[in-house]
Amino acid sequence: MRKSVVAAIQFEDQLFYIKRSEKLSVFPGYLSFVGGKVDRGENLKEALYREIHEELGLNLNDSIVESIEPWAIAITPDFNPYRFETHFYRVVVNKRPDFIFNGEIKEGLWLSHKEFYKLFDQGEIITIPPIKILTDKINSPEFLGHLEIDFDNEIPILESLKNLFVLFPRSNTFPPASRTNCFVIGKEDSIIVDPSPCDENEYGKLKRLLAQFKPRSIFLTHHHRDHIEKANLLAKEFNIPIYSSLDTKERIEKRWNANYFDEITWKEAFEGMKLGEWLGEELHVVAVPGHDEGQLMIMDSKKRFAIVSDLIQTIGTVVVGDEEGDMTKYFLSMEKVISLNPKVIFPSHGIGLGGVWKIKQTLSHRKQREKVIKELYLEGRSEDEILAIIYADLPKELIKYAKKTISCHLDRIKTLL
Repeated sequence: MRKSVVAAIQFEDQLFYIKRSEKLSVFPGYLSFVGGKVDRGENLKEALYREIHEELGLNLNDSIVESIEPWAIAITPDFNPYRFETHFYRVVVNKRPDFIFNGEIKEGLWLSHKEFYKLFDQGEIITIPPIKILTDKINSPEFLGHLEIDFDNEIPILESLKNLFVLFPRSNTFPPASRTNCFVIGKEDSIIVDPSPCDENEYGKLKRLLAQFKPRSIFLTHHHRDHIEKANLLAKEFNIPIYSSLDTKERIEKRWNANYFDEITWKEAFEGMKLGEWLGEELHVVAVPGHDEGQLMIMDSKKRFAIVSDLIQTIGTVVVGDEEGDMTKYFLSMEKVISLNPKVIFPSHGIGLGGVWKIKQTLSHRKQREKVIKELYLEGRSEDEILAIIYADLPKELIKYAKKTISCHLDRIKTLL
C-alpha cells in the first residue's frame, strides 16, 4: 500500500481546501486538502514539503508558517481500488499565503467550519470522510491517531454528498469488482437504489442498515443479477414498492425468476418521471439504454448528481452484449449524460466522481477501440482473431465478456457500412 501526505493549512478559524481536477484518477472533483504520494526514497516530512511546494508554490520553511504537526492517519478501505495510508498534517500560518496552483487543482477555498457545512448541506460539494472529520476537529490540535471505520463486520457506507449515501454490500458481480453500490437517497422516507447482497449474511447486514433510513421505495436501474438480487425480499420485508422500467421487469421475470414480483407492488419508471425529492429538488428518471435496454438513471433537477448505474465503472469495464446490449444506444446514452452535465456522477461499481470527464474519456476510448475493430474486420479477421489482438493479456475468466462486447461493436459497424 502506498503512503501519501496531506496538509490541512489553517489560518485563524479557516482551513484551506482545494477542488481537485475532474481529470484525476483519484477522487476527481472532490473537495479535499492539498497533498500527494510519497515518492520512493522519501520520508513523510520530505514528501510533505515537496508536495506543498509543487502544488501551491509554498515553502514550508517560510516565516509565515508557525507550526507543522501530525494530525491523523487514514487508510483507504478495500472497496476503493486506489488505496493509501494517508498521513494528515496541520500546518498553521500567520497570514494567507499567495498560492500558485498546479494543474491538479481546479479551485482553492478558505472555509470556516460553518462555511464548509453550508456548501455541503446544500449539496454543492463532494468530499470524503477524513476531510469532514478533520473539519469537525478544527479546534482539536492534538494528534488524533488512526481514523478508524469498521468495514469488517458492517457494510461500508459513505456520505460524500449530502443525504446521498453509498452502501457497499458484497454482490455476485464479476471481477475485478466484488461489490455493487446500493444507494440511499434521503435520511428517512428514503429511496433505495439497487440493493443486491450476495448471500444471507450480507442480506441481514444490509437489511439492518437500511432499516435506519425508513425506506419508502426501491428503484432498480436494470435487470442484471448484481443489481436486483434479493431486492424483492427487502421490498417484502419493508412493505414498499419496487420501481423499474417495464423492460427490466420483463427481463427479471424471464431470466431470473418468474415469481420475483409476487406479493410486491411494482410501479413502472420511465423517462421524465418524477421519483421523489432530494434537498428540496425533484428527482427525475432518465433512460440510458445500451448496456441494458431498460437501464434508467436518477438525477436531481439542479443536476447536482446523477446515479448513472452501469453506464461507466471505475472498477473494471462495462460489458455491452447479449440481447439487451446495443452499442449505438450505449454511445448515445453517454453523449446524453455528457450534454446533461451533472456535477457529480455515481457509478454502480466504485466511488462517485466529480463531473463527466470519466464518461467523456470512456466514450473516446470506446470509439477508438471500435475504429481498430473496424479496421481488423475489413481486413477479414474473425471475432476470435480480433479478440486475441485487442485483449492480448485479458484474464481467462473475462474473455467471454470481451467477446460479447466485440460482437456488439461488430453489429454496430455492420449497420454503418
